[in-house]
Amino acid sequence: MTHLNLKSSYAAGKMMISVIIPYYKSIDDLACLLNALLKSDLTNTEILVVDDHSNDSVKELEAKYPIVVYSLEKNSGPAAARNAGAEKAQGGILFFLDADVEPGMEVLKIVEKEFNDEPGVGALCFISSPLVPGGNFFSNYGALIENFWIKQLFPKNVDSIFIKGFATRNGAVRKKEFWSAGGFNTNYKTNAIEDLEFGHRLSAVCKVKCLKFPTISHKFPNTLHKICRNYYVRCKLYVEYAMTTKPGFDPVQSSRNELIMRMMAGISLILFFVTPLTTWAGLGAGALFVLYVVMAYKLMRYIAGMSGVVFALKAQLLHFVTSIVICAGGTAGVVRYIIRRNSHA
Repeated sequence: MTHLNLKSSYAAGKMMISVIIPYYKSIDDLACLLNALLKSDLTNTEILVVDDHSNDSVKELEAKYPIVVYSLEKNSGPAAARNAGAEKAQGGILFFLDADVEPGMEVLKIVEKEFNDEPGVGALCFISSPLVPGGNFFSNYGALIENFWIKQLFPKNVDSIFIKGFATRNGAVRKKEFWSAGGFNTNYKTNAIEDLEFGHRLSAVCKVKCLKFPTISHKFPNTLHKICRNYYVRCKLYVEYAMTTKPGFDPVQSSRNELIMRMMAGISLILFFVTPLTTWAGLGAGALFVLYVVMAYKLMRYIAGMSGVVFALKAQLLHFVTSIVICAGGTAGVVRYIIRRNSHA
C-alpha cells in the first residue's frame, strides 16, 4: 500500500471539525455544496478543498467562501486528495464530503453531538437521500436503489446501527482513528473501490456508526453511460479486491440479494442471445427471468411507492439490462486477478 508522505499529527489536533472535500473539475457541484454548508453554524469548523490538479478556477473560490484550497502537484485520485486534506486538517474530527453532495444545515451539529456524546464511536456516516432534488430518471434510479438496500440493514424502529464500512462521500472519523487505519490507499486512482477498502480497515480499529436520518442529498450519475461505467469499473475492482483479500461478504457495500438478482438477470440475458443455438437456453433464460422478477418485487414496490408505477417499470428494465454490465465487470475482475496472480507466480 502506498500513501502520501503523511505525518501522524493528530495528537495536536483540537476537537474541531475539519470538512475535507476532494475536488476535480466539478466547480458547479462544489459551489452548491459550499452554499449548503454556509447555511450551517460553522463555529469551530474549517473547510478544506483539495484540488486534484484540475487546472481550473477553483482557487478563486477562496475569495467568496470561508475555505482553504490546497492543490496537488499532479492528478492522483480522490484517495490521495483526502489524505492530503487530512494531513492539513487542524480538527480532531475529519468530515469527508464529496463535491456532489449537499448536507442539510443540521448535519454539522449532529456530527459534533454524536462524537461528544459517544466517545467510543470512532467514525460516523450518513445514508443518501432516496431522491435527488432536480434529478432526472437516471440519477433518481441510482439514489432509490442504494437507499432501499441500505435501509434493509436497519431493524424496525431503529435509527442507527454499527457497520463494517464507511461512506466516504459523507462520513466523519476521529483523526486518531483515521491514522490508525492508515488513511486511504492511494493505489486506487478512481472513486470506485477506495471507500470499501478503507471502510474494512477502519472498522477493524474502531466502531463505525451509521445514522438513518438525516439523509444527505447526493447527485448520482445522470446518464446511462455514467451508470454503466460506474457499474463496470466498481464491479471489476471489487471482484479483484475480494478475490485477493477474501474479506467475506459485506452487506453494507453490496446486498446479497442484489448480487443474486444481478447474476440471474445477466445470465438470463446471455442465455436469451444463444437461444437460437438450443431451446434449453431459452427455457433457462425464461426460468431465471421469472426468479429475477420475483426477487426484485420488494425493491420495485418500494420504487413505485416513491416515484410511481411508470418510473418503477422503467427502473425494472434498466436494472435488468445493466446487470449484463455488472456481470461483464465481474468477469473482467476475475481475469485481472488470474493474470496478476500468474504474473507473480
